[in-house]
Amino acid sequence: MASLLKTDKISTTAGGAQEFTLPAADGTSGQVLQTDGSGVLSVAALAADTVGVSQISATGTASSSTFLRGDNAWAAAGGDNSPSFRATNGSNQNITHNTWTKLVADTENWDTDTAYDNSTYRFTVPAGEGGKYLFFYGAYFEGGLGQDKAAEVSLYINNVNDNRCIMRTGASDLADSRIHGMSFPIALVATDYVECFLRQHGGSTSTCLANFAYFGGMKLIGI
Repeated sequence: MASLLKTDKISTTAGGAQEFTLPAADGTSGQVLQTDGSGVLSVAALAADTVGVSQISATGTASSSTFLRGDNAWAAAGGDNSPSFRATNGSNQNITHNTWTKLVADTENWDTDTAYDNSTYRFTVPAGEGGKYLFFYGAYFEGGLGQDKAAEVSLYINNVNDNRCIMRTGASDLADSRIHGMSFPIALVATDYVECFLRQHGGSTSTCLANFAYFGGMKLIGI
């Protein structure tokens, strides 16, 4: 029968380090504990596989695809470019001459973080997700535009037109006019919001065809 030792306190010899060996279940030498000269206890050695994953107190979920970060949280290796989203216009939209008009992208294809609002047609950076983002967008104007006319698609950031993101197509009496564009990396912080706007210079109203206009984006990692 193993003996049981109960004590309220272990005191070290003044000025000297002490070493305590905790026996393993089979009676052999197990974990070694040491004290320094001031009586601070530390682990000197741990046997292999002494600490199991279930004994680690950390946030998140341990699995074969996660690792333990320095902030004591289980996290997936690498990144997944989220938040990300894509939405299209579910019906035709009339775009008046020379007027920036928000794209009614009300049909979501995906929205990883519920950060895109398909009633206001707006993507808002979630809390804790500030960083560099890349957006893509396009439109298809039915009936085309007259000679030397143009159509444009642009991003508005916090309700301000980011002129660096304007994509433009010139028409030459084509049957239809299409625009496909992509932004350069944009640095955003939480609560910043992004919308897609259209404009055309055909002289009259032009129709943006349903399901052919789109707006989407994703967070970039590693930059």
